[in-house]
Amino acid sequence: MSWCNIAENVISDVIFLVITILFGWCFFRITRRTQLLKFFGINESRRFVIYLSELKLKQGDTSGIDGKFYSYTGSAVAFGEAQSANKFRDLFNYFLPSLSDVPNFLSKLLISDIQVQLKMSPTNQDEMKYTGSFITFGSPVFNFASKYVEMQLHSKAKFGSKKTALTNSGDVTNLNIIGLVQTYDNPSPRPSGTQIPENLYENRSESSQWINLPTINIENIPPLQESTYGFVERIIDHENKRSVFYVAGISELSTVGAANFLMAEWGKLQQKFGNDKNFLVMIRFEPNDYHRWTKIFEN
Repeated sequence: MSWCNIAENVISDVIFLVITILFGWCFFRITRRTQLLKFFGINESRRFVIYLSELKLKQGDTSGIDGKFYSYTGSAVAFGEAQSANKFRDLFNYFLPSLSDVPNFLSKLLISDIQVQLKMSPTNQDEMKYTGSFITFGSPVFNFASKYVEMQLHSKAKFGSKKTALTNSGDVTNLNIIGLVQTYDNPSPRPSGTQIPENLYENRSESSQWINLPTINIENIPPLQESTYGFVERIIDHENKRSVFYVAGISELSTVGAANFLMAEWGKLQQKFGNDKNFLVMIRFEPNDYHRWTKIFEN
């Protein structure tokens, strides 16, 4: 290959890079990325934290794909929440268009000027004081960040519970959560995967078991307890100069649905509430399909 050909290739790559950057800048403007960052309160800090629910599994409470109980202990996150969190990260970080087909370093070019952190539920309030803008998934039962929002930031939507007798497994079908196991090791007298004896629970009377079913409580509205209800709330924390988002539902489906609603409808929410007003939107989702929703009310 002659020097002329090498120079020609270098120049063509430079020209392509310049054109790509210009196209990316136009794409940046068209998609109102600046408005996106203002809506989520990260146009200055460029940092955003996503807090996920933490499920703590005890020995004997974990069932395998065969439906039998095993001795695994540790922490897990809800599968749907993890997927939604990754989509949120993609909302802020994206590849420039049409670069995936370029067979060189340009295919790795990524607009990533926002630091998005995915974390499981914090353990105490100290971390929350120094966190910038963030979004918290799920109820305060599994997520301390949600508890912080309810107790310290006085969210309009708050979770309660209704004690209900557990008479059959169908009572909690809609509340089941698929877990992704994390690498948290706890000592166990049995090797992981060892089956728990079938008579472990033989002394438990099924009719005597109780379960706390969650409810969503909002002032002047009867408690909502159907598994298809979820909400999106934004609280402007003026004291700490940050925007806080709270997305949650009675079930995993409605929590994921609320997150999906926020990602899809943030532009309309911005037009209605701007970048510096609190809001709460209550949504009902179709069973087994969080993409289909009906807005119940907003304020």
